[in-house]
Amino acid sequence: MKARWISLSPLGYHHLIISHLRDREYELALSVFYSLHHRHIPVEPWLYDILIYVLSEAGEISTALSILQSRAEDPDRNPLYPDPLDVSPGVWPYFLDTCAAAYDYAGVLYVWRKRVEIDYLRPSDGTLANVLNTAALAGDPALATSALKMLADRKGELPTSSYEAMLEAYEIGRAHV
Repeated sequence: MKARWISLSPLGYHHLIISHLRDREYELALSVFYSLHHRHIPVEPWLYDILIYVLSEAGEISTALSILQSRAEDPDRNPLYPDPLDVSPGVWPYFLDTCAAAYDYAGVLYVWRKRVEIDYLRPSDGTLANVLNTAALAGDPALATSALKMLADRKGELPTSSYEAMLEAYEIGRAHV
């Protein structure tokens, strides 16, 4: 395109990123995406959401997390309004579910603190079970207790495996101290 003096509009760059994602060329998509930031070309909120969905699905959770954090903690938004307009409400539960299923502690903890603790998100029972297991593997008894409490509030009596995960979180957490 440069040889023919063809330049893309901002929307054209968005479609270029989408085409790279469609073809599973994640590095190229991210390269174009980051170049938009460096050249101060505005990025539409829907493109951030698509990047988070596609990268999460592809197992690139840490990259998806950094994109989510950049949107959720955008310094240009109103800090008194805790739910950023630019992050689609469906992104949060999807990302939490994906991170919990992959036992990705950083992603789970981020969404837990940003959405679950302040009652903006109520995870499903399956997601809560995965969060509990993620907390156990990471040795985070506070997260495990919070997830177990939510499960107990819904179900009443919990299976033994839930308590075993809780104990494991305390044991691993104590070993790290």
